Amino acid sequence: MTPAKEAAAILKRLREKKEEILERVVREEERITAESLKEWKAKSARTEEIAARTKQEEEWKTNRIKENSSMRLVLYSYNGRVNRVVKLEEFEVDELCVVESLKIRELVLEDQSRVLYTDIDSRVLQQVMDFCKERATVKCSGTEDLLKAFDSMYLQQLSSTHWSCLSKILCAACTLEIPSLADLTSTAIVNMVGEKDTRVILKMFHFARQNISLEEMEQGREDLQYWAKLK
Repeated sequence: MTPAKEAAAILKRLREKKEEILERVVREEERITAESLKEWKAKSARTEEIAARTKQEEEWKTNRIKENSSMRLVLYSYNGRVNRVVKLEEFEVDELCVVESLKIRELVLEDQSRVLYTDIDSRVLQQVMDFCKERATVKCSGTEDLLKAFDSMYLQQLSSTHWSCLSKILCAACTLEIPSLADLTSTAIVNMVGEKDTRVILKMFHFARQNISLEEMEQGREDLQYWAKLK
């Protein structure tokens, strides 16, 4: 075979090899594309299924709340003991409080007891119920800007409240599972604590532990500065 014919044969084999490789690449791309499309469709179907199930659950909860809104829901505060007798005060819950309190929403959705006994002081419980009603009213009838304005105004009100009362309000917000009130109260406490010394903070909140190392005090101060930046 002459050199020219040998070179032509080599070029032919190279072209065939190139075409084979290109064909293999195309088939692999088509396979990957088909698998990706199949996976995407499966994820979309799961997402749609989850969204539909969530929507059904929310509709069920909404209908359930509407059906039970006329039923009486009562909270009892705890005002300590007098001559070994527990002092309780009854609070009838407004249906608007369902919007803010997850705990009250659970009671509405349940078929069982419509009464909840708490360890919350009556004055604090009244303030918390007023907050839920007022914020729910703004939330249901107002805009996002009005809701932000209400939160800002209430934060200013909390900032002028004594820290001992703030801690009680925060505990009540956690007990009744009111995220909005818990966030506002936590922010007010962070603003109040500010750059105070760790020992002063412990004294404010009546922590019994006094033997605190310098490392713990420095860590507490750093944590406080971190939360202050997030407010």
